[in-house]
Amino acid sequence: MTRDADVLIQEMEADDLLESIEEGVRKRRFGSVVRVTVNKEMPLHIREILIENLEMDRTDMYDLEGPLGISHLMSLYQVNRYDLKDATYLAGIPTPLKSKDYDGNIFSAIRRGDFLVHHPYDSFSPVVDFLRTAAKDPDVLAIKQTLYRVGRNSPVVKALLDAARIESR
Repeated sequence: MTRDADVLIQEMEADDLLESIEEGVRKRRFGSVVRVTVNKEMPLHIREILIENLEMDRTDMYDLEGPLGISHLMSLYQVNRYDLKDATYLAGIPTPLKSKDYDGNIFSAIRRGDFLVHHPYDSFSPVVDFLRTAAKDPDVLAIKQTLYRVGRNSPVVKALLDAARIESR
């Protein structure tokens, strides 16, 4: 069920904006019904009860196939039954970085041939190794990278900071 969640806040009348928003959120539970999704197998008499009790327009009722509320199934994942869950996925390492010819220098692996690192299926460690190696290499003039988001204690940020420290020497 989806209810009308419009919250009208008159700036001049709102003594306390936070209080006005909290009041709007409380009222949202009682807003008019604008949409109800039901399983297409729901009997007509149950539909009529919903339409009447929710005081809704029958054109705002939508039929869907299959089960509803799939997002609530994620709460089942919290149950400690690991025998019913998929095994933890371990990201792979690209083949050139696993071969016996790999000496730990990612630049030498790249010189031997191109390879693709496909995230999240492949490990991110080659990228971090690349940045660490580049930070230490005197022939690297610049590292340019776009970071969309990073976590705390990011090895990428640490490698870039290390490169900046080396550069400033």
